Amino acid sequence: MQDELARMLLQFAGEEQHVVQLTAKEEASFEESLAQADRGKFATGEQVRAIWASMASEAAPYLCAAAECDGVTACPRAGA
Repeated sequence: MQDELARMLLQFAGEEQHVVQLTAKEEASFEESLAQADRGKFATGEQVRAIWASMASEAAPYLCAAAECDGVTACPRAGA
């Protein structure tokens, strides 16, 4: 009910939002992610850097090349 009301308000405001239907596998993965967060289980900085490194060629245009950027914490040049 709450989601439907939110969609109606967005529609009224002129911001049409489409509903994304998750597959059973996606929904299970999402639920597991929420459960891990509830348990305080988060990726380490090292794990996040490894993920960024594996995606470097795809993400390169979006990443800051500054030496002080580690890909985990906020870029010191953000908004510059």
